[in-house]
Amino acid sequence: MKPSSISAEALFEAHRELLRWEWIAGHAHPERRFDETAVRDAQSAADLVGYLNYIHPYRVQLVGRREVAYLNNVPPEDQERRISRIVTLEPPVIIAADGITPPE
Repeated sequence: MKPSSISAEALFEAHRELLRWEWIAGHAHPERRFDETAVRDAQSAADLVGYLNYIHPYRVQLVGRREVAYLNNVPPEDQERRISRIVTLEPPVIIAADGITPPE
């Protein structure tokens, strides 16, 4: 049986109303998918989440208060470089949690 895979867009649409999600960036790549092996081998939802202290390609990336504080406490050129490094790994979804507004 082939492992299932879900796109960023499908995940967003499935949870948009309940979680009050708003799509704020990445409109050009809604088809990005989770790694099928990671989905198959996950023993819990936590296995599919990456935090900014270690970037996991093909996993949800969470950005909360601590991560935004980390990004906001560096010069703009460092902030841009760090954000570019994250998106270069093409995570299917980056979630801004805790009601925060992520850096531009």
